[in-house]
Amino acid sequence: MNKLKYFIGIAFLSLYCAISLTSCVKEDKFNTDSSFRLAFSNDTITFDTIFTTTSSAFRELRVYNDGNDPIKISSIFIPQGDQSRYRITVDGIMGNSVSDVEILPKDSISIFVRVNINPNDKTTPFIVSDSIMFNINGSTQKVMLSAYGRNAYYHVPDYNSNRYFVYLDDKMRERRIYYSLADEGGAKSGVEISGGTIKWKTDKPHVVVDYCVVDSTQILELASGTDIYLSSKGRLWVYNSGTLKVSGTTNSPVTFQGTRLESFYQDVPGQWEGIWLSVGSKDNEIDNAIIRNSNIGLLIDSCVNANPTLKLSNTIIKNAHMYGILAQGAAVDAENVVVSNCGQSAVALTIGGRYNFRHSTIGNYWNGGTRVTPSVILNNWYEDRDGNIHVRNLDQAYFGNCIIYGNIENELSLSGRTEGNFIYSFRNCLIKSSQSFNISGFTDCEALRNKDPKFVDTKHNDLRLQTGSPAVGQGNSDDGLLVPYDIKGFARSFNPTLGAYEQTVEP
Repeated sequence: MNKLKYFIGIAFLSLYCAISLTSCVKEDKFNTDSSFRLAFSNDTITFDTIFTTTSSAFRELRVYNDGNDPIKISSIFIPQGDQSRYRITVDGIMGNSVSDVEILPKDSISIFVRVNINPNDKTTPFIVSDSIMFNINGSTQKVMLSAYGRNAYYHVPDYNSNRYFVYLDDKMRERRIYYSLADEGGAKSGVEISGGTIKWKTDKPHVVVDYCVVDSTQILELASGTDIYLSSKGRLWVYNSGTLKVSGTTNSPVTFQGTRLESFYQDVPGQWEGIWLSVGSKDNEIDNAIIRNSNIGLLIDSCVNANPTLKLSNTIIKNAHMYGILAQGAAVDAENVVVSNCGQSAVALTIGGRYNFRHSTIGNYWNGGTRVTPSVILNNWYEDRDGNIHVRNLDQAYFGNCIIYGNIENELSLSGRTEGNFIYSFRNCLIKSSQSFNISGFTDCEALRNKDPKFVDTKHNDLRLQTGSPAVGQGNSDDGLLVPYDIKGFARSFNPTLGAYEQTVEP
């Protein structure tokens, strides 16, 4: 028993000594040389453009002690203190002024920095600067802080208002989603209203927080150069009898993307919900737009009138976490459309409808994991929660002079029920598929089947064609005459190139 007590005592003593040695250092052991210099992972911490009133992601600064003795930094602080737009956390301690920070020899600490920028009257990006100061052994060192700020118009729901819709979640619980209207806020939100037409100004970006609704009988016009950024739950929702008119240009498209502007998020899918053209929306037109990094780029619901739900032209949709275009019993006329890098299908035309796609490039090389769904899906049915099958007519699905390609074996799925119409036609299309196209519904497609279109750079969504692509000169002139200019504004030849791009690029 005495031996047991002895060993227990020794163990406790050893543990105490270990804790004592690691928890503090005697004052006379610290490096006191005034010429000693800290080492930093960066001499400047730079933030990409940050919208005013929103916070940035954190940036990490590593502070190194490359010496052979422990050091004590008497103070780490931001000169502007609480007035600074920057905030730091030093080795787990929050505050813009921290004292007596110790670093063991050949060791380091982490400082995390973030910035929140106040709005002002500038319409162009502006710089917000500060620094982190380090006082050690009577000497001072600093690391610069720099961020670009950008003002914006904000469209934010009033969560105390009666503007909401109710839905049931997976557990049949009632949920509410609040929304703002596209015209809410008047001039303050960069909105001009003339009758039922709403125009968003272009001098500053527009930031959509959660749902922004184009209400019944309203027309939202977005002119060239309009930049729209949507939060993680952000969605532009065109409601019953509402209309969206997007009128970009080749050199100044209308852009839709998430609110994170740091370079890391440049091509990250799923940053916002998408554009929803709901049941009853009408006469929608999107021309010269870029829709990137959403969950579903375009969700297009059932058409209830003789006109197309959407006319889509000269538009790029990329980096969609689920679908680039998901149409459900809709009517869509599309030309010069490019869809790439989608986690499920690039273009899903489901539950029947009427569709025309001419000179469009669909190249799905999803890089976010394994994809099993084809790039293009056509069907005329859906299954309800009880397992019942409902059929709706697919009265037309035409693809002319298109490219449908990707990184799985079959990039086209045709799933029709005989209880309803299932009418499709592919003419002069280059399609990746293991199925022969010597069948009804395909014209001049078999000779092009599975030929690599030779895109410029699928990793970075550059679906222009290299010189020598088998798609060059393989289009029919009828569709070429209907779409005489490509997505970049170049005139098509009499024997046009397949897809959205007429011009080729040297490899």
